[in-house]
Amino acid sequence: MNGITLKQSLLSAAAAAALLAGQAVPAHAQSADALRRENAQLRAQLDALNQRCGVPAPDNTGALERFGDIEARLDSIRAGQRTRGSVEITVTMTLRNVSSQPMVLNYEYDTFNATDSHGYTYRFFGGQDKDTIKGIPIATTNRVDPTFTLLPGRSSTVTFLVQRAMNEAQTPGSRFDISASFGQYENLGQGRLRRLQTFPVSFKDRSVTSGGVATGIGGRADQTVENAAGRLLDRLFK
Repeated sequence: MNGITLKQSLLSAAAAAALLAGQAVPAHAQSADALRRENAQLRAQLDALNQRCGVPAPDNTGALERFGDIEARLDSIRAGQRTRGSVEITVTMTLRNVSSQPMVLNYEYDTFNATDSHGYTYRFFGGQDKDTIKGIPIATTNRVDPTFTLLPGRSSTVTFLVQRAMNEAQTPGSRFDISASFGQYENLGQGRLRRLQTFPVSFKDRSVTSGGVATGIGGRADQTVENAAGRLLDRLFK
């Protein structure tokens, strides 16, 4: 759709959804089944409109990578406001077990790295623990947690909270390199565990995101418009 920006496309999609909503619940559609069928039709029509307008699917972040038996998706990189001379970065990723066997997984201590396009590196302030790494246990040189098992085909979200001290003239970069390693362990019983393999997950040159919508490499969306369209669709489909 030449000459139409992403913002205009999103507005068009939202406007079309609003118009279609006027047809989604006619007087004769009184049953729940009829409502579900019409909502499904509306979803299909809106998806078709989005494709014609060049609007990417919501989960098409361009940040899905395969690392052996682990598939990793970078969900978001959020930069917080400056607080007491520091800026906090929150990185969220989803790990999926694409093997046919359950996996006992741990994050490998001191392997996370976040470096922005200004060359700034962000670190865990106060150590790496459950307050800075959420969603997965942490393996150290003398401790492994065997309680976290990722079943075949299942996914789990992991969140990292890191910071950097910055003066007033410094700001976070707009793009990041992110990396972290995850170990798969075998429970040998009697409190003994053996590491079977390590998954070094990495994402290069990824955009800072807002509202939990990752833009990946393929451009930047107007978040205000996206949020408005999302709220409209929520009202239509609930």
